[in-house]
Amino acid sequence: IMSRIDRLPASQQITLKAASSIGRVFRLSLLRHIYPIAAERTQIGELVDGLIGTEILAPAGAAEDGSYEFRNSVFYNVAYHLMLLSQRRHLHRAIAEWIESTGEDELSSDQQLLAWHWAKVVECGEASPEIVMKAASHCQAAGQQALRRYANREGLLLLGEALKLLRSLPPGLECSQRELAIQCQMGGALIATRGFAAPETERAFSRAWEICRELGEAPEQFHVLAGLWNFFVGAARFQPAVELARELIALASRAPDPSLLVAAHRASGETAFWTGNFGVAREHLERVAFLYRPEYHETEAVRTGQDPAVVSMGFLSWSLWLQGLPEEASQVGREQLALAARLAHPHSIAMATIQQAALCQFRRETGKSREMLERLIALTKDEDFQLWSAGTMILHGWTVADQGQAAQGIGQMREFLDHWKAGAQIFLPYYLSLLADGYLKAGQPET
Repeated sequence: IMSRIDRLPASQQITLKAASSIGRVFRLSLLRHIYPIAAERTQIGELVDGLIGTEILAPAGAAEDGSYEFRNSVFYNVAYHLMLLSQRRHLHRAIAEWIESTGEDELSSDQQLLAWHWAKVVECGEASPEIVMKAASHCQAAGQQALRRYANREGLLLLGEALKLLRSLPPGLECSQRELAIQCQMGGALIATRGFAAPETERAFSRAWEICRELGEAPEQFHVLAGLWNFFVGAARFQPAVELARELIALASRAPDPSLLVAAHRASGETAFWTGNFGVAREHLERVAFLYRPEYHETEAVRTGQDPAVVSMGFLSWSLWLQGLPEEASQVGREQLALAARLAHPHSIAMATIQQAALCQFRRETGKSREMLERLIALTKDEDFQLWSAGTMILHGWTVADQGQAAQGIGQMREFLDHWKAGAQIFLPYYLSLLADGYLKAGQPET
């Protein structure tokens, strides 16, 4: 491939190298703008046509928008790596600046594309703090953009790249403020993908709290404490969870933003549930339902990884069941599933579904529970919800055992209990009771 490119005329070699800095697919208008030799820019169309004739390039799709592509990734990679680092750096910067200046083009709103090119500028040797901070800023914005699309894995990768760039800069107020925002954003996505008590989740919120303490009164303080509360509840560490829930109520009561009360009452209600105070739990969880407004709280699902009303309704339905109100519990459960479906937030849908599948298990509605769980299995795998994938398989294992296949169900529950422990300790007694029930059905009460 290298020798084939080396035999091309110099202008076509330059065209290939410049095009490869854009990506495997590129626009003719952008290639013309960044082409290094200004006098030859008017000939770009002819140069690209010539490269199509060599079967190195091809029109992309119908090419109606002037898009072309490398015929295969080998040509693309070889052309890119034939350039010096300084050449790549120059071209990536030119591309990023062109995208930023082209307000009418849809590319200007693609933060991921800007993030990639500015990060490449730094990777290729640019060390000025201004450019490194710009690259970090675009990576953070691209990560946020991905999280708003509920693309958690992609968002975490981009936010991780932003942190890596920040850590190459000298310490300072701007770096600390930006890192604090990134750690909070990562924490919410990690709750969804790794679990409430996963080590990665703890690291994100613990580091965020460190920065809050360094900065003093940071606007993110409430959300950081809410993240730490999520961790402590998930880890079944109830004493610090109780203390944080009280602090969240106090902070929200003093704050000018009334929307914080929803998260604070959710924390207090869920903590009360886990500590056996079902009447107190109901008071707080019903308060969430009263205060919640989708138009004001819709961003919470992205910021925290879960919609507060959806989660609260699940714990409210369980509280009602445990207080001997099964019909009321089922009604709240139906409302929870309907709200989750309207919001179309994948992690909230997963949490609502498993909570109501568990309520069906309480009621011994095994077939209904199994049907819900079998729909949920695909969602948890597709979205990489590792904790809920494990929880779904444990509960599904119980339904298998309850419907007459005890050995298979027991094996499934045992397999996924360890996966659950990697992301949370909460629910563990419940899951162990399901396993014990499976052994009873298998005629092994001693186990």
